Amino acid sequence: MSLFENIMKDFSEETNLEVKIESDNSCAFEFEDLLIVLQYRQAADDIVMFCPLSDPEKIPVFSKEVLYKALSLSFNGEGTGGNFIGISEGALILSRIIPIEQLDGKKLMKILSEFSDKAVFIRDVLKDVYSISKGDEDLGTRDSAKSSVASSLMDVLPV
Repeated sequence: MSLFENIMKDFSEETNLEVKIESDNSCAFEFEDLLIVLQYRQAADDIVMFCPLSDPEKIPVFSKEVLYKALSLSFNGEGTGGNFIGISEGALILSRIIPIEQLDGKKLMKILSEFSDKAVFIRDVLKDVYSISKGDEDLGTRDSAKSSVASSLMDVLPV
């Protein structure tokens, strides 16, 4: 069993989440209403954690207002907690690189919790910006720290 597999087994036991590692050393699961993907990169000996912040069918990612806000949040990592915002397959993606050295299930759980909190915050801010730019009166998630959004972007995420 590889170090990545051991970490994921420990993580699975720690969180009671069923984690299935794919042949490309990736796994995906739902956590706090987010689709989270972990991809082990053997050459770099790290894990890339990422999740979609937008659904390209619901929010046109390339609108000036949404991209401006995403870039503003990303400046120096201040609004993202040091995570990265990028675009893949028409969706805004939040990602983080995690060195695998000295990583275990508990540490991964703590990192995942912080990451998911930032992802929910950023997703809700971007949804509000999109709603305001379209003149929508009902912002939906403005008063909600954690909103319920269907995240079925697994088929458009590179893993």
